[in-house]
Amino acid sequence: MNVKPGADSQRKPENLALFWLQEVHYTKACSESGVFFDTYSFSRCSTKLLNEDNLRTAALTSHRLTTASRIILAGILLGFFAVSAGAQSRKPRYSVDKKGIGPAFSVVEFFSSENCLFCRDLPSLVRELESDALMNGKRVFPLVYHIDYLSYPSWKDIYANERYSERQKKYSKTLGVRRVVPGHVFINGTWDMDYRKVASVKTYAKLALASPAKVVIAQKSLMNPNGSSVKIAFAIQGLKKTRRPYTLFTAVLSESGVIRSITEGPNNEQVFRHYGLVRAMESVRFGEDGRGEVEIVFPDGLKKERAAVTLLVQEPDSMKLLGAERIFLADLKAQSTKPRSSVPAQPRNY
Repeated sequence: MNVKPGADSQRKPENLALFWLQEVHYTKACSESGVFFDTYSFSRCSTKLLNEDNLRTAALTSHRLTTASRIILAGILLGFFAVSAGAQSRKPRYSVDKKGIGPAFSVVEFFSSENCLFCRDLPSLVRELESDALMNGKRVFPLVYHIDYLSYPSWKDIYANERYSERQKKYSKTLGVRRVVPGHVFINGTWDMDYRKVASVKTYAKLALASPAKVVIAQKSLMNPNGSSVKIAFAIQGLKKTRRPYTLFTAVLSESGVIRSITEGPNNEQVFRHYGLVRAMESVRFGEDGRGEVEIVFPDGLKKERAAVTLLVQEPDSMKLLGAERIFLADLKAQSTKPRSSVPAQPRNY
């Protein structure tokens, strides 16, 4: 009796095992080729290679395994599972406690430009995420970095910075994103997507809140007496001592409600109202005691009542975020002198 490809319920056990080994082979071939861009095309690649090999398909439907073949096949299967189990038991590239110890967070990092034609709707999405987080007490921290590789001689994005472009390139290289373009989103340094996939952005931003933070950030922030900068003293809890010198602490200053009228360039005559706009960023490494200090100088024109500092603990090799906190500049005077790790829960409207 002929068996149609894909009819798993009609295959004999030995044929199913051989078919499974063949799928593993083709899955590896597709993975090494790197021609797929998502889960659907990856599955399609494996299925295509599988169906094109008529000799192997014929063998699946007509060949009966001998006793010796069954023994060899069983050995191969056991070896494969042993290797898989060994791979899963390896330690992650960052060494932290197995269980999360801090409050869950979702850092949604957008990369945009005022010269990006298809980024006009991005501020609306950022505003929606920010408003929902502030009104409902969610620890979702949207940040919008303006890249500099899309600047034109006739119109330069005044918020663009080479360091932000480098950050996007590092994310793209680490996560295997082939094209570095504006409009890309990275969530907790783990997921990436186009901002125009609004439903996906919201879904993964929510999904990130399901996992507790690997570390706790205790901080004490003090405003400079003349109001020109903020100094943040921090202590990281939960990260293994041996990994502390190799972990990065980043403070990102952002501002919301920034209105910009564009008079030149591809977005001529457009009016942007920016939210989560990154105005400054400083990164430092800390010692084995898990403590450090960072200072951010305020740029010209910053409205402190609309600004916040997002604190990030990140593993530079994997770019995964281990912990995050947010400080609102308007609340610094009311903060306790004791280091703490809390986010103001009072709603704000920008």
